[in-house]
Amino acid sequence: MQPNIRALLKAGTVATLLATFLAACDDSSVNAPESISANSPDESKPAVGGAPQGVQAVPSTKAVAETIDELKQAVETGQGMGVVASIDHQANAKSAGVDIPPTTLIMLSQPALEIPLLQKNQLVALDLPLKMLAYEDPQGSVKLAFNGVEYLRERHGLGEMETLIELRNKLGKMAESASGSEVGPHEEGNKTTEEAEGIVVLASTNDFQTTHQKLSQAIESQGALKTVTEIDYAAEAKRASMSLGPTTLMVFGNPKVGSPMINARQSVALDLPQKMLVYQNQQGQVFVAYNDPEYIARRHEMLEPGQQAEGLDIEALASVLAGLANTAVTGGADES
Repeated sequence: MQPNIRALLKAGTVATLLATFLAACDDSSVNAPESISANSPDESKPAVGGAPQGVQAVPSTKAVAETIDELKQAVETGQGMGVVASIDHQANAKSAGVDIPPTTLIMLSQPALEIPLLQKNQLVALDLPLKMLAYEDPQGSVKLAFNGVEYLRERHGLGEMETLIELRNKLGKMAESASGSEVGPHEEGNKTTEEAEGIVVLASTNDFQTTHQKLSQAIESQGALKTVTEIDYAAEAKRASMSLGPTTLMVFGNPKVGSPMINARQSVALDLPQKMLVYQNQQGQVFVAYNDPEYIARRHEMLEPGQQAEGLDIEALASVLAGLANTAVTGGADES
């Protein structure tokens, strides 16, 4: 199912992911397109249950480290998922000169559950791998948070898939085992997500391989950016004896920016690191897509309208992402 795309162009195995976010650099070699926008949310809507939009959070009866240990054990004992990475954001923040409370992210993967979602809508990759975040809030309470299945369903127009029911049950059981608290339902009335909300999509004039190559080169050409890893979901599907069109997620960033973001609101780690998706639909059309950083800031209630997070210019960041995407979708293989 193709989402409602409002932002169109005018003119191997999942590796360990680092907790990084794109720096708002000012390199003049990358220019933003003339006009690009994301499907904006209704800012009058309240946050889900007092938590960031679409995020389920439960109190943990244990410290962050113990909560993470319990979560890993729950994953290992029959949930069918694998731990892709464990990211200590507090340690990363310290290396960047930022002091934050204990904040650790676990990334999970199970192709048997992920590929069916991607077959329905390749843009689901922008919310993968699956994540669980344990953190100590400023008041000293420990919480375990994850993106609610209803958030994925609504944002990506997935409907009532059996895969989502299985995923909801698995995430709930793991969260309860790790936190020692009951995970309640994500009530229907609390959904605030719209289909394609916060997703920027540009149609490419190039084929898949050229688009992917030009995006990779554009990222690497920026001194402030580093490509962390790529996830080839088509290859993952093939290994799982499933089929999926070309779908590659690129992960890149700068650790000095992620820490201030997390310091502003710890739940934002669920949307880090920065990603760009190159994919080809069933009609052979190629697209580049990414999460709008202004949407991420709104989703996690980091900013009031017009406000800037300390150490980060959200508008400049959005402009850099738009410029990278524009470079990838225009011109030919010999133009970078």
